[in-house]
Amino acid sequence: MTLVAHLVRADVRRFRLLLAAWVLVEIADTVFTGVQPLLTGDSRASMTIGLLAMVLFFTRWLGMIVIVALVVQTHPLVGSDAFWMTRPIPPRALFASKVLSLATTFLAVPALCVVVLMAAFRVPVEQIVLVAIQTILFQSLWVAIVMALSAMTRNLARFVLVAGALLVSLMALGIGFPIGIVGSLVVTLFYKWTGLAPDDFSTATHNLTGFISNPDVFSFTVAFAAGIVGMLSLTNAKSGALIGVLISVTTIPAASNIGVAAAYGDWGQAGGAAAQLGINLTAIVLAGVLTLLVQRHAFHVRKRRHERERSA
Repeated sequence: MTLVAHLVRADVRRFRLLLAAWVLVEIADTVFTGVQPLLTGDSRASMTIGLLAMVLFFTRWLGMIVIVALVVQTHPLVGSDAFWMTRPIPPRALFASKVLSLATTFLAVPALCVVVLMAAFRVPVEQIVLVAIQTILFQSLWVAIVMALSAMTRNLARFVLVAGALLVSLMALGIGFPIGIVGSLVVTLFYKWTGLAPDDFSTATHNLTGFISNPDVFSFTVAFAAGIVGMLSLTNAKSGALIGVLISVTTIPAASNIGVAAAYGDWGQAGGAAAQLGINLTAIVLAGVLTLLVQRHAFHVRKRRHERERSA
């Protein structure tokens, strides 16, 4: 416990200015949130306060992400200067110190601000407690995500690259799949209007494609295998068109089926296809992460074996 307290104090001293600035931004954001409803009669003042509140909101989130990354990467987990190679710090003590220092700032302070704000407007205690718990859980989720990304990178620059790549990937998924679903919906409606497609559709006459909207354990298995093969292709620099084919086979049919089922008003089939798409995406991501972990472990095993052979 003494070591944990020492590590917490060291982090607080090292980042005291950034932590204090973030707390001030959080307090200012809370004040502007509370003042804004009182200025509904003055449109100019209300607009000014709204713009300032927006700037504070983005500053608060950006500051939280940067500070969490810096605190975690003070004792990096990866690279040649990883803490377990250069400093004799027990991993559990280090993890506990990071959680305590970050939780005090990014969980306790926002919850306290919410409690004070709601108490000032005389909100019932039950609602205050409920909103405070929701705030803590929401903040915990984002802090945990940022901590995980920070632990996988050596410095802030690499963290920004990984976070940017992840954001672009999520945007591609968030834009690409809806476009594909809407496209299949429009094409199906056009086919129905021109008579190229029947007016009604029954899955009973299409047994070979019924599995698309009826996910089961085999759906997860196929997508998981596709994720493994795709990641192996990426890490071996022999991807070519293989990755695109694997991802398309496990995701495009489900996404297209959502649009087709929606065009026929079969919302049960659309829901099943959406579940299939979610399962496949989850399995692909999980398989890719696990494959990277296995490859990393195998790399370190080979590295230690080579070092022993050289020293022998």
